[in-house]
Formats: sequence, C-alpha cells, structure tokens
Amino acid sequence: MAFDFAKPVGTDLLTNSHAQIRANWLALMQGWLDVGEAWSYASATTITVPSDATTKYSVGMKVRITQATGGTKYFFITVVAATLITVVGVNGAVVNNEAISSPCISTASLPLAFPMQKGALIQLVFLTDITARAVTSASMVEVSASLRLAITPKLSNSLLRITAHFCFNPSAITEIFQFKFYDVTNAVDVGVGTVVGSRTAVTAVSRVASFDVNDPLPIAMSVIVSATNTTARTYTLYAKGETAASFQLNQSTLNTSGGWNAPFVFTIEEIAQ
Repeated sequence: MAFDFAKPVGTDLLTNSHAQIRANWLALMQGWLDVGEAWSYASATTITVPSDATTKYSVGMKVRITQATGGTKYFFITVVAATLITVVGVNGAVVNNEAISSPCISTASLPLAFPMQKGALIQLVFLTDITARAVTSASMVEVSASLRLAITPKLSNSLLRITAHFCFNPSAITEIFQFKFYDVTNAVDVGVGTVVGSRTAVTAVSRVASFDVNDPLPIAMSVIVSATNTTARTYTLYAKGETAASFQLNQSTLNTSGGWNAPFVFTIEEIAQ
C-alpha cells in the first residue's frame, strides 16, 4: 500500500472518504508514497519520469516498482535529472525493458518490506568518555556503570558489531590485565568464546613490559554477535587484574604535561544480513 496523491480525500464522510483516509494514513505509517505519475524504462539503471524530477526526488530516496519480470523491486536513487532518475538495485535488482507499475518512493529508514542490503549499516550508537576509571579487582567487575551503552535492534536477523578502544595505565607493570564485554540486560558475557582449561575467557588481554605506571597501554576490542530479536539490551565493559592490582582507564596517574588522557570510545553497529 502507498499514499495516493491522485485520489482526493473527499468531503462525504458517509461514502468512501473514511476508507481513503484510513488507506492513506496506513500507507504513511508503512513508509511508501505513491508518486501518482507514469514512469517508464530508460535503461537497466535509469527510469524516465515526468519533469521536473529535481523538485520531487533526491539522492538517497528509496524506490519501489513492480514489473512483469522480477515482480516488486527496490532501489536507491543515486542521480536526479529533470526527466531521468538513476537507481541502484537492492540485492541485484535491475529495471527491465517493460512496463513499470505502482511506482512509489520513501524517505523512511525502513519502509515496509524494504530489503536491507547485506552488510548495510542499519544504525550506530556510541559513547565517549575521558573520566579516569579505576579498577582494583582480581575478579571480573564492571569498570563503570557510566560506560553502559544501550541499543534496540531494528531487525532480529541482523548482526551487532561491538567495539571499544581505550588506553589504560597499570600500577604493576608485570600484571596480566583482562577485559570483556558484558550484556547487562541478559546477564551474559558477550563474544568471549569457549573456556579452555582453567583459563578465563575474555575479549582482550594485555601485559606489556613498560617504563613506569604512566605508560599508556592501548586496547582494541571487537566482537560480532547476532541480534536474535528486537528487544532493547545494554552492554558494558568488565575488567580485572591478575592479582587485584589497580589500573586506570583514560588518564595517566602523572598529572603534568608529560602525562596523558585519551578518550574511551564505545560503539555498537547494527549490520543487515
């Protein structure tokens, strides 16, 4: 269904205006607008449209058409000229040299039935932090509730790529320091794999021979997990030292020009499959 500009709503509330109003509102909720004009084939990647297309369409708009070959097809607009739009097909769709029916456009992020291209970024959430975050524990603990990051997946079959980049400085330079992502909502570790022997399954680990406790040790963490459903969930960072030695994220202990501070960057990307 798509909003039809060609059909007036009318004034007779006892005849067909209620049905038309309902149909139009439903179409708007679904995200598709009927263009109300004739489109025709120009090439596999272009469509001839009435002038002046530059006043009605723009690059990035989504397109839905129906043809005898391939049925319903979806595209993105890449170029707009006065009487011609250039499109790129989703999942290999092309414009066939045959009649085009029911042309619709959309500016919605996810209009009804629009297929996301595999690998397309659906959404991105992130946070940054420069506050000194200290940890003193020989068991895994949350670094800070202030570093929690929430996401509500839009698709149940998508993937979530969770990444964190930060620097920390240890108080004992011979310690092993371990880090992992944790799903606060579902109370489970994220992307740590299977425990091997008596080891601790983590996402990142570090022990670097360094000069002193102010040395910045960079950490880059990344995991990919299935969204599974569209329920909101919150992720956070857990960490520990080998023997409860303390360490600090984001800032050096040294508070002079020779010291340092660097942002903690936490991102979650939802990726279409």
